[in-house]
Amino acid sequence: HEDGLIRVLPALPTTWNSGKAKGLKARGNIVVDIEWKDNLAKRVTMSSPIAQTVEVMVNDQIKTIKLKAGEAFEVL
Repeated sequence: HEDGLIRVLPALPTTWNSGKAKGLKARGNIVVDIEWKDNLAKRVTMSSPIAQTVEVMVNDQIKTIKLKAGEAFEVL
């Protein structure tokens, strides 16, 4: 794994073709909420207790996200 890269749904089972998960913890104490359909992320929200910049891989695309302390950020 790339150092510091947060991968969203890196190994989603094909039988879970749609669903959602809330309150997942990622590196950097980041909280992630995800909704997916047809095995692709459709909505991803992240929040952090501190301001920080992170790299996120969603649906095979890498994005640089600037999180503000205590605010939710819609990645996708």
